[in-house]
Amino acid sequence: MWIFVVVLLVLGLLQVGSPVAGWWLANFWKVESGAEPSRLSLVLLRMQGIVFLLVSAGLAWHQLQAS
Repeated sequence: MWIFVVVLLVLGLLQVGSPVAGWWLANFWKVESGAEPSRLSLVLLRMQGIVFLLVSAGLAWHQLQAS
């Protein structure tokens, strides 16, 4: 279970800290080299990162309570 916590934590930090990097990692294979993400896309990626961080914190808390 801890692997899910770590993966979600890393993805959440990436999405919140640099949504452009997250957009590029998700779309690099299907866009032209000069494409830029829209503002809406960046906001949604940042919100997704926040959700990932909250789920990661919840899973970590649950694992610590179960121990």
